[in-house]
Amino acid sequence: MNRLRFNFSECVHVYYKDSSCNLCVKVCPVEGAVIQKDYRVSVNSKKCVSCGACVGACPSEAFSLSGFDVDALFKTLKEEPLLSCKKNLPCLSTLSVEDIVTAVINGGSDVVFDTGQCKDCFIGTLLEEINKKVDEANYILEKLGVENRAIIEDLKAAPEEKTENRRRSFLKNFGKAAAGLTFWALMPGFLL
Repeated sequence: MNRLRFNFSECVHVYYKDSSCNLCVKVCPVEGAVIQKDYRVSVNSKKCVSCGACVGACPSEAFSLSGFDVDALFKTLKEEPLLSCKKNLPCLSTLSVEDIVTAVINGGSDVVFDTGQCKDCFIGTLLEEINKKVDEANYILEKLGVENRAIIEDLKAAPEEKTENRRRSFLKNFGKAAAGLTFWALMPGFLL
């Protein structure tokens, strides 16, 4: 699971406490996860779901997700130009407008944003933000004379299965089942 990291020394409020920037607070889909009190921004790690929306919104890159490398993601887009929360991102909102422009230029083709999961997402409020970023990125690409675009499609891509995750999941479920059977076997008066 990706975990959100906040580097306060990178926040614009450190250098200019009266800055009106509150993009991270406004984009956060979980009330009280990213908080701005006076000029200080902080993250409530108990409420944060690590969607990364603040990562994509922060102009000074004060937020990041451990385990997520946007440069490594760009390299995979040449093989499969698809971005999906079920394949290669925690959430499509993790990418900034600049990241989207870079992804399309580096990929050398159109890049598809799979928003098929957004309507059923437990977060549920980031689709409008994703659409705004893609529109702005496409505007920039057009002005730069780049033919390729970021394209939004409702694909509902299937999650990527990794061998180690399947193995870990099997062992985790096996352990839970064994613990449950042991519990009931040891309970006096209950028969299996």
